Order: sequence, then structure tokens, then C-alpha cells
Amino acid sequence: MLGYSKQSFYKRIRTEEKEEFEEALVVDLIKEKRKIWKKGSGRNLHCSLQEDFAAHGIKIGRDKFYELLRRNNLLNARKRYKTRTTYSYHHFHKYPNLIKDIVPLKPNQVIVSDITYILLRV
Repeated sequence: MLGYSKQSFYKRIRTEEKEEFEEALVVDLIKEKRKIWKKGSGRNLHCSLQEDFAAHGIKIGRDKFYELLRRNNLLNARKRYKTRTTYSYHHFHKYPNLIKDIVPLKPNQVIVSDITYILLRV
């Protein structure tokens, strides 16, 4: 059959069935844990389920676990943070505002600079 032996053909079928069964079992375990722990991260969820996986004889790595979460829409959305552009509470030298009380009377009397952040990805 297309260059495959009967043994490899049927072994692949058995392997696929086993993988589907294990995936369904892992998804059920994840859903049970998510009922209790709704906001848990994928990494913490993976670590907390290791004992359950070992009890069922399932070996699943972090990347495959994340792929499984993604495929079944079980990943929690990451919280988006607004870009913090100014952090004045550092221990480095902070320069005083030298133009606070100056009223410019002609062009090029005061020169200021700024760093502008532009959001590149949404």
C-alpha cells in the first residue's frame, strides 16, 4: 500500500486513536481545573496537572499542551497593558525643567525634545 507495510499502516491507525483518546482526556482534565481556577496561566495549569497526567500514563510537554489549549479555545487572553512611556521614579539623575518659567519671545529660543511611542501591532 503506497510503500507502507501493513504493520505500519495499522500501527498508525492505533496511534491516532490513542492520541485522540489522550487529547480528549487532557481536555476534560483542563476543563475540570478551569472550573476551579479560571484565571490560571497555561504554565501553572500544566504544572498542576502533571500528577493527573502521570496517573493516566500521559506524557505531554509544554508546547503540545499550549497547542492543545489553543486548538480548543482554552487559553486565557493575556491582559494588555498600556505602554508606560515615562518612569520618573528611577534612581538615575533627573534634570530639572529649565523652561518652566520662560516665555519664548522669538523662534529657536527654546528647544525641547520628546520620544514618541507609536503602536506597531494591535
